[in-house]
Amino acid sequence: MVPKADVQVLIVGGGIAGLTLANICKKIGLSYKVLERTAEVTPVGAGISLAPNALRLLDQLGFMDIIRKEGQPLRKIQVYRNTTRWSLLDFEWLEPTYGYSMYSMPRHSMHRALYHRADPEHVILGAEVVGIEDEPNSPTVKVRLADGREFSGEVLVGADGIRSIVRRLLADKQGLAGVNTIRFTGRTHMTGISYPLEHLGPNDLGVATWVFYDDCILTSWPCTENRQWFVGVKSSEAKTTTRSTWKGATKEMINESYGHRFHPFGKNYTGACQAIEDVGELANVLHTYFAGQSGNPQVLRDLLTDFRKSREPRARNLVYYSSIFAQVHTGRLPYGLGPLARRLAFSYAPVWCWKWACNPLYGYQPRVHALDLLSR
Repeated sequence: MVPKADVQVLIVGGGIAGLTLANICKKIGLSYKVLERTAEVTPVGAGISLAPNALRLLDQLGFMDIIRKEGQPLRKIQVYRNTTRWSLLDFEWLEPTYGYSMYSMPRHSMHRALYHRADPEHVILGAEVVGIEDEPNSPTVKVRLADGREFSGEVLVGADGIRSIVRRLLADKQGLAGVNTIRFTGRTHMTGISYPLEHLGPNDLGVATWVFYDDCILTSWPCTENRQWFVGVKSSEAKTTTRSTWKGATKEMINESYGHRFHPFGKNYTGACQAIEDVGELANVLHTYFAGQSGNPQVLRDLLTDFRKSREPRARNLVYYSSIFAQVHTGRLPYGLGPLARRLAFSYAPVWCWKWACNPLYGYQPRVHALDLLSR
């Protein structure tokens, strides 16, 4: 007799994506567990920007109240070249156009809300995955933890980010050991959230700042009470290519790297929004599979193949979009056109150009169809 799985959906990773999927499973009636490697839920990361392509789904899940309370909608972006202000871009058209603005907030505020609504008893902390047993014709997949515990599910979802242990373990079985390698881009990156800035007033709420210095780019996204989620990027002089995180930075270290001119004033950071897109579309697949009650692994494989094929064009388009935007943002287009293109885009482009440029990102707003049925 085939052993029964512990849950229908076993999720590895208790970050934004994993907990969003857990909340969906809870809403549509699928049993689930989340396996999170860290031993406790603590504030991790700096800020998060939630855009219309993710907010539609979060609205379905009932999170807009907390987002409006903890987040600051974007109104304008002021653009500087060194100390000269190029422009003040209007973005108040976002909500009338797409139904939602873009909200920036402390990442831990969103993470905490997702965690508590997912029901902490379904989130297993201190669960470091070290092994996966997945036989082609088995109706279940088993996960082994470092402490010897085992959990099984009918479906295993790896929501554990760029360093995914799920991807690495499955790739190793297929002889693809290098698939999880992280490559150094040649740039250093720093991010954080400021205290409320006392020199800013009510008119500064919702105003982002992008500063194009000669040797680095500093940007900020507005949070509530005139806090600023800031991001700094510059070329690295480091010889090593193995480091990926700079922890414990002090004010002196920041000034040494970025100069004493540093202040919390990056590009369109959309990673969390794309992860939310993914889990929304995946949830539609899972609901279709479990509603069919076939229990046939081949049916699930076919559905997941269709899911992959449907998401690949979107992913390719976003990679291309991000690449072009980054080249304009940094002024590094071919044939030396970067500085001119950047000046034209950020100083003279009318609103309709920005609407056209943003539509590939925000015009696509996935929903969970089962949640629509429940709300009727």
